[in-house]
Amino acid sequence: FADESGRFEGRVSLENNGGFASFRRGAQLPDLSAFDGLRLTVLGDGQVYKLNLRTDGAWDGVGWQAPFATRDGVWETIDLTFDDLVPSWRGRLVSDAGIFDRSSIRELGVVLADKQQGPFRIDLKAIDAWRAPGSPSDSDLAARRDRTVGLAAMIDEGTSAQQIAEAMQWSERLIV
Repeated sequence: FADESGRFEGRVSLENNGGFASFRRGAQLPDLSAFDGLRLTVLGDGQVYKLNLRTDGAWDGVGWQAPFATRDGVWETIDLTFDDLVPSWRGRLVSDAGIFDRSSIRELGVVLADKQQGPFRIDLKAIDAWRAPGSPSDSDLAARRDRTVGLAAMIDEGTSAQQIAEAMQWSERLIV
């Protein structure tokens, strides 16, 4: 999408349990673990849309969604954090979906699901990954991941709690 804009437009109908419109596209994105979110460049119509990401590749699986408001006729840059993503399936919250996996985004899309009949239009010019100032570097993240994998291996091997506690003294905070 970086060089041109793509347009998603149509008319939302309430017939046949409607009230929503969406598009999605398969995408094998690079590992985005070192990034904090996605930056969208859009020309909106004043409606609220949702970015929808899928990590499992299933056609009807869980989508991770973050809402974003647009202004009518204005090009905008919108930053969405990965922490804003909420697991959803057919418009319902999925409470046991786990944690969003930034390393395996397989599909992205945009959803309009406000149950309001009428026209819509959004132009999408770019989707970029961004990192907040002060975020850990790729090498810092790799080192943390290696330490976490090492500690997990120690647990799997039956290492004593005392030995694990000693190993953790040199480790940074672990997020599990």
